Amino acid sequence: MGIETTRDLFIYELGLLHEFEGSGKSALALMAHNVNDGRLKGIVQTESQECVTRQDNITASMKALGSGSTMAVKSDTAKGVYGRFETFLRLRPSPAIADQFAADTIIRFLYLGIAAHKTLVDWAILMGECECAQYLHTNLIQQGQSVANLESFSHELGIKLLGARLPVPGMSV
Repeated sequence: MGIETTRDLFIYELGLLHEFEGSGKSALALMAHNVNDGRLKGIVQTESQECVTRQDNITASMKALGSGSTMAVKSDTAKGVYGRFETFLRLRPSPAIADQFAADTIIRFLYLGIAAHKTLVDWAILMGECECAQYLHTNLIQQGQSVANLESFSHELGIKLLGARLPVPGMSV
């Protein structure tokens, strides 16, 4: 199938996003087995479940368009995130450093998803596909909430790693 119209492009990008979420789930499974902090393990498991929910919403978005399925595409972006984490693990980081890198990697993954969803929400609105936009917007809001929570958690991990030796404004070090 050739990509000749904006609708074709939209369906292609939905396919990329669907695959991105599926590949993200694989990356999260790798992280779940390689993080030590119990709270982070819970966050990783929750995010993995949310990948499935986002994939389901993308599928529902396709159905709302009247298209039975996404195009068969591969998301090299999510596979790159997975590979980057796998490569990092080969460096044998300490457990605390591995946890910090995992949290930061998930944040990067979520921001990539946010960027993709923003574009597709805009296109769905421009095409008058309100139901499709609604599903994608739900994903966008969920990802925004997840990234905010993870950024806070990642900051806490960073403080622990630094031993709470943060400079106090106005004091010389």
